Amino acid sequence: STTTTTNKSTTTTKPTSTTATTPTTVPSSTESTTVLATSSGKCGDNAEWFFDETTGTLIISGSGDMWDYSAVEPEWVTKHGIYIKEVTISYGITSIGAGSFKNCLNLETVYIPSSVVKIGAGAFDGCYNLKNVYYEGAEEDFRNLFPQAESIFGSTANFNFDSSIVVDGNQYEDMTDAENEP
Repeated sequence: STTTTTNKSTTTTKPTSTTATTPTTVPSSTESTTVLATSSGKCGDNAEWFFDETTGTLIISGSGDMWDYSAVEPEWVTKHGIYIKEVTISYGITSIGAGSFKNCLNLETVYIPSSVVKIGAGAFDGCYNLKNVYYEGAEEDFRNLFPQAESIFGSTANFNFDSSIVVDGNQYEDMTDAENEP
C-alpha cells in the first residue's frame, strides 16, 4: 500500500509499510521550479526548502551542503516545526546541516538519498516521534557513513535500505545512474 503526493511537479510515491524495496520518488534538482508549496526558502548555497501544509511534507532540494543551524533555528522549524510530519531530501544534497530538524516533534518519516554523506550534530534532536528512516543506498554504506544512526535518529526509528528511486518515470537501482541520463 502506498500514498502518493505531488510536490515540485514530481509525483512522490511513499511506502506506508516498512518494506525497504517499495519505489520512492524524490524531486530532482534539475526539474522546473513550479512549486506547490505553501512556504519556501534557501537552506544552502545551492539548496532550497519547500513546505506543503496540506501534507505536512518538507522537501529539501538542490545540490551541495545544507547550512548548519546550531546557533539559530531554521525558518521551516520556526514557522512549521510542529506541522512537519515528513522530510524528503532530494538526490544532490550532500549534507544535512546541524540542528536542521531539531524539535520537529511530529516528524515521523525521513527519506535520505545516497548523495548525503554527512549529518550535522543534533540534526534530529527532539524528533521523538520519528518512526521511519528510508535510505536509498545499501545498509552497509549507511552504517559506514553513520555508525551512530540510533543516536542520530533516535532509538525508536526503523531503518529501511536499498529503496528503489524513480525520477522522471525511470527507475534506478542507484541514483548515480540517473545523473548520466539526458
